[in-house]
Order: sequence, then C-alpha cells, then structure tokens
Amino acid sequence: MNSPAMPSTRTYALGVGRIPEFRLVYQPIFKVGPEGESEPFAYEALLRVEEEGILASANNHILHHEGLGSITTIDRWVLEQAHLFLASSPGSKVWLNASRVSLCNSDYVDDVLRVVSMGPYYGRITLEVTESGEVDS
Repeated sequence: MNSPAMPSTRTYALGVGRIPEFRLVYQPIFKVGPEGESEPFAYEALLRVEEEGILASANNHILHHEGLGSITTIDRWVLEQAHLFLASSPGSKVWLNASRVSLCNSDYVDDVLRVVSMGPYYGRITLEVTESGEVDS
C-alpha cells in the first residue's frame, strides 16, 4: 500500500456552535508480519478536540451532539474529510466512525453510499458505529 500523502498526525478543523474546534486525526492501523515487520494497511479517522493545547478525546462532545441531533453535521464533515484524504492518498484505506443517530438519517446514509460506491473509493472506506453511541434493540 502506498503511504498516505498526509501524515497521520495532520488535523483538520471544524467549528460547530460554541464548542472547541474538532480535529480529525488519522491513526495508522498496522498488520504485523512473521518477521515482526509492520506496515499500515488502513487509517482510522479519529475525532479530537483541542483542550488547553492538547488534542483530547471528543467523546463528551459526541454524546452532547448526539443528544442535540447535530452529530450528523459532524459525521458528514468526517466523511468529506475522508473523501479528501483518499483522493490524496492512492491505495490507502480509511475507517470511519459514525453515530447511530447519523446512521438512522436517510440523507446521511445516501451520502455515505454515494462516496463509498465511487470508483476510486470503492472498498477503501469502512464504516463502524461510534463506540460512545447506544444501540436500540
């Protein structure tokens, strides 16, 4: 796999309302070979906030925005950033977290399907439900 054009520590900002800006950080996911060699086979897009000059977990903000119903705006922004990341990183794969709230929004799902089915991105995006989200049975 080609290394991404953007380093995994690169951040992208999104200001939403009266909260700190979100940052998107790409964490490499490694596969380890029999000789101990490793290479990234994917990158997980992680949402962070800057607090007192330190990048911190955005979990509390995610929960807050899930409660408000505005998390879909954030998840859509993450999808757009992943699209840009993949465009500049041929051969790379990215894992995205999405809120249960967003995954129940048909417009968001349509956006995801549009991006993941595009020729150059087909098979390069994995979507998972955000760990902080609750799942209704």
